[in-house]
Amino acid sequence: TGPKAGGPLYLTRFAPGAAPALPAAEQPDPALTTFAQWAAAQGLAATARTAWDAAKASPLGYTAELPGPVGERNEYRLAPRGRIACLATSVEALWAQVAAVLATGNTAVIVASSPDRSSPVATRPAGFPASLAARVEWADTDLGRIPDLAAMLAEGPADRIAQASRELASREGAIVPLHTGTCPLHLLLEEVTLSVNTAAAGGNASLMALA
Repeated sequence: TGPKAGGPLYLTRFAPGAAPALPAAEQPDPALTTFAQWAAAQGLAATARTAWDAAKASPLGYTAELPGPVGERNEYRLAPRGRIACLATSVEALWAQVAAVLATGNTAVIVASSPDRSSPVATRPAGFPASLAARVEWADTDLGRIPDLAAMLAEGPADRIAQASRELASREGAIVPLHTGTCPLHLLLEEVTLSVNTAAAGGNASLMALA
């Protein structure tokens, strides 16, 4: 049915345990590099290692030209999904989530781990890189009111995860997927295919002008 039906990431959803074989990005996201360096400077060696491991595993930015009919060019690429909510009950788990989000080019939105607004990192730590302000946010409202979420990563007791699931389900708009435990990085990426009808462009002067 052609490239518009979905790529390798889509197909692996139909096979339990399947993992797509995609090459890692040649250069890590600059925000992830900044985060890893900050973690190392804070003495968070495990967090820094997790961040660098995520950088080596992320296929963010992968592009490929797909086969297609004469007169059509189909380009496939992996892009960030957007704003990803992060919920955890330990500092280590929370920073691991942030590393995964940054490694895939997304924006991390840290939410409270319980209704009383407690969190392992309740506010932006002193000395946290100002350059990451646009990529690591601290939510000042409950989960149901955070705008434009593309997915959520959650770690913690079963009752808290169940509550988060209910809060996500009650949101208006698109369904927000909830990933628990260690989330494979490819689940935080979006497959994008751009199809260009080169035959039409070559036969129509106005289309060529638009190109």
